[in-house]
Amino acid sequence: MSNAQPKILIVDDDRELRDIYVQKFRASGFEVLSARDGQEGFDLAQKVKPDVILTGIIMPRLTGFEMMKQLRGQPATSTVPFVIFSHRGLEEDRRLAEEMGAAAFLVQGRVTPNEIVATAQRLVSGEYYWVLVQVDQLDSARLSGDLKIAQPIKLELRRLPDNQPRSFTAKVVD
Repeated sequence: MSNAQPKILIVDDDRELRDIYVQKFRASGFEVLSARDGQEGFDLAQKVKPDVILTGIIMPRLTGFEMMKQLRGQPATSTVPFVIFSHRGLEEDRRLAEEMGAAAFLVQGRVTPNEIVATAQRLVSGEYYWVLVQVDQLDSARLSGDLKIAQPIKLELRRLPDNQPRSFTAKVVD
């Protein structure tokens, strides 16, 4: 990340959830802005042009998808990455998020707060990559066996400093 604090806009109508993520992102070095619904998120994003937007889907006034569509139509916000954070985890929501160009689709209860922060960090810094290892493909079975994990695993790769090009460190992410 650069020296400037990355700016995240958190949009959700669930106040408790929004407050938890506001605190989590602030503690992780982000400048945090928050909005209670899609319309407020749309208005705020146009004013401040965040580096990344974390949004729920079902909200008053504008859904997360409607907000995303409207912001994609504005020159100043057309390329801001979106992380859709769903409590429903429906496949049709995942497909729509992908079709609309969301950078990530995360389901509450299936990802940790640290994974959500890491996703945002990856989007603003370009330093992080996640690789999903399926145990039945190519050398994945051998890797999963060596790690003694019998299900798909997610690896987090982090690029090392520029003086070590093509060097990465990896850890298993739960």
